[in-house]
Amino acid sequence: MKRNNAFTGLEAAIVLIAFVVVAAIFSYVLLSAGFYASQRAQEVTYAGIKQVSSIMYPIGSVRAGITDDGLLNFAEFGVGVPEIGQPQDMTGLRILLSQSSGLPVNLGNTNAPVSPTEAQSGMNSWIFRTDKDWTYIDNGVPMLVPGQSGGVVSSPIVHPGDNVRIRILFGSTNVPKSGENFTLEIMPQFGPSFLLTKTVPQR
Repeated sequence: MKRNNAFTGLEAAIVLIAFVVVAAIFSYVLLSAGFYASQRAQEVTYAGIKQVSSIMYPIGSVRAGITDDGLLNFAEFGVGVPEIGQPQDMTGLRILLSQSSGLPVNLGNTNAPVSPTEAQSGMNSWIFRTDKDWTYIDNGVPMLVPGQSGGVVSSPIVHPGDNVRIRILFGSTNVPKSGENFTLEIMPQFGPSFLLTKTVPQR
């Protein structure tokens, strides 16, 4: 009668090695999946933080000027970028004007106003002022608003912690009147928009 102990031990060793190899491969797959999931979670977290911090917010009160006819001549307000935010480019800013009647109107920033206090005839527009003087955008290029002798064009980039003044210049159409409500929707290049709703005071 033959003894097969040696063959049985070899078979057990082969089976053990196979289990170890399979377990190692399975562990590698699990670790790879875990690393990938962690990386994706990190990217989503960073994207969420960037989105939340990429905002512009109103600063201070709204100033306004009214003509002798009771029409709104201009409205001025400040906006800022938080310290943890990212720079905002004013060339990508959009402003919508809404009133009690009619559809929202997109206020332009590509036509030179007559002066810092007067819009081009018939045109509603907006200008801005950061560290220098009142500026408008002409085909993506910041330009000095006329009527400012020796003025310097404001930088269109608003950095974190900085603020900018925006002035809405009303022309002869779609102009809010005394006692009427109007809403300005400020839509920055990055992040959510915000609303400013005001009532034109009585003269």
